[in-house]
Amino acid sequence: MKIRKAKKEDFERLLKLLLPIVNKPEEKIKRKISKYLLKKDKTIIVAEDKEKIIGYSFLDYWDDDPKINKFLNSKKFTSIAWIGVDSNYRKQKIGSKLLKYSEKVAKKWKQKGIVLDCRKQVLSFYEKNSYTKAGYFIKKEDVKKPRRQYVMIKKF
Repeated sequence: MKIRKAKKEDFERLLKLLLPIVNKPEEKIKRKISKYLLKKDKTIIVAEDKEKIIGYSFLDYWDDDPKINKFLNSKKFTSIAWIGVDSNYRKQKIGSKLLKYSEKVAKKWKQKGIVLDCRKQVLSFYEKNSYTKAGYFIKKEDVKKPRRQYVMIKKF
């Protein structure tokens, strides 16, 4: 297994992995992949096994997010927008390896750390990887089911 930065040629393989994992319309996923592959202040990290992309981490140099700015100055932290692993490859520490590589990128960008938000179900994963809970905000994508999103931080 190899962890590396994604290239433009990875577009279709990334889309194939993301479609069943990310609960978003296909066009939105395509736009996000394209944006992260083309902009200098964004990147995608992939985990690859025998030419198959099995995991991903979408990084923003910084993300000026008012919900996160309640807890810290998000302009000084790299943000993980999306991170995930193919369900057939979970429990193999691939997510942790993606986080470590993402942290290396953030350090190269001379940021103070990494920030992300997540659901309660994955808090323990981030805590095992030395992220600390800064607080939470209410995500209201679905008006019927607003949910808590926890802000997790790892400082360097």
